[in-house]
Amino acid sequence: MIKYFVAFSLFALLGFFITVAIYLGVFKEVEISEKALPPTALVYKMHIGPYHKINSAIMEVEKWAKENNITCLQTFGEYLSDPEEVDEANLRSHAGCVVEKEIENLPNKWASRTVQFFKSIEAVFKGSPAVGPFKVYPKVDEYAKEKKLELLSFVFEFYEVHESDMRTRYIFPIKVNYFE
Repeated sequence: MIKYFVAFSLFALLGFFITVAIYLGVFKEVEISEKALPPTALVYKMHIGPYHKINSAIMEVEKWAKENNITCLQTFGEYLSDPEEVDEANLRSHAGCVVEKEIENLPNKWASRTVQFFKSIEAVFKGSPAVGPFKVYPKVDEYAKEKKLELLSFVFEFYEVHESDMRTRYIFPIKVNYFE
């Protein structure tokens, strides 16, 4: 009787982990391509600390935009520090919204700018952004090495959530040598 209980418990636990993995998108593919990023206007605030805690800063900017009748086309995180080189408490990132045009008269220490990268690697993942560092980043590193591309030290993640469907666009700017 005990071995049936143990077997049932193990199968139930395995089923639970597989269900969670499917929900998070662990088994979904990563689409990788090279492209230019069109001019993209941003409004954001600095976030210092663990990257997995950036969501509250993003929601703060999104809420501010809504209260000020500014359309937040999409949320984003711009990750500036390398977590393998910088202590988690000191990681720096920008958290905010993609907007139609640069914004003036922002809250203290917030910023707005337009970014454009003429050469970048774009990775699209239709799973949870929490899986990205484990699924997307290694694939992009492999792609960059294979193509002999040098990535800049920061990454943009653009988030899209539609009901239960999640999609993240990762933009890895490529270092361009204009004198080659």
